[in-house]
Amino acid sequence: MEVFFYLKNFPSSVVTIGNFDGLHLGHVKILKTSRDMALARRVPLVVVTFWPHPAEVVKGKAVLLQTLPQRLRSLSHFAEATLVLPFNEFRNMSALDFLRKIREELNPMAVLVGEEFRFGKNRAGDALLLRNVLKEWGIEGLAIGKLEDRQGKISSSRIRELLMRGELEKANLLLSEPYTVEGIRIKGEGRGKKLGFPTLNFKPANPIVPPGIFAGLLRFREKTYPAAIYVGSKPTFRGRERGIEAHLLDNGANVPEGARAGIVFLKKIRNEKSFSNEGELKKAIAKDVKIIRDYFRGKN
Repeated sequence: MEVFFYLKNFPSSVVTIGNFDGLHLGHVKILKTSRDMALARRVPLVVVTFWPHPAEVVKGKAVLLQTLPQRLRSLSHFAEATLVLPFNEFRNMSALDFLRKIREELNPMAVLVGEEFRFGKNRAGDALLLRNVLKEWGIEGLAIGKLEDRQGKISSSRIRELLMRGELEKANLLLSEPYTVEGIRIKGEGRGKKLGFPTLNFKPANPIVPPGIFAGLLRFREKTYPAAIYVGSKPTFRGRERGIEAHLLDNGANVPEGARAGIVFLKKIRNEKSFSNEGELKKAIAKDVKIIRDYFRGKN
């Protein structure tokens, strides 16, 4: 997939527009429908998204599920090209002018959005306006309805709330792949090695990191390593700053300091807790690692 940070010209295309944070099942529905339409018309699927996230600009804060590199990797499974448009340059453009830009540069045969999509200055444009304007121009416009389950609409905000409450498994059911945090390798204090369970230490690049002990994976340079994942502030040692530690169950991964890796959260084992001494902590870790090994054996 090609990535452009400007409104590049295409001779013809199918276009889908949205933030696509987290790539949940509702996003997948939009992207698969768009991809099928592009394949049928033998034109590229072009995804239009924005950076920074509109909420970060308008509200001053955006708690996102993915970093931009993660979002682009997710979108690469569907699109031939993704345009990452600078939101500040488009936020004061009228809804009609924005659609004109899309028509002039991308030459779309069809444009697909989610039914709650808003665009243009003061969010004045909606899916109905998009469909009506495109119809006048001879372009197909589609608004894809949100997916729902028994608990309601599947959305990025709902997944954020689940993760913040530590309900990892419920969040993973709504995502196209298990929740993954991008971590930057940092030097640890060596306590895990002293206890007999050496770990790789990471500083999370994502704002949402569920606390606790997890069965998970470490992804680095296209290789995947089963791991026991610990997220917390090391209360036994009176720590305060939350970090991520990964104890690899089998082969070691040579992740140099400063490198980025993916930490995949598969199943929560227990909450973080404090122990009265290192001996109790070591026993607890050994029990956690056994549970996690059994989890992966069951998967295989």
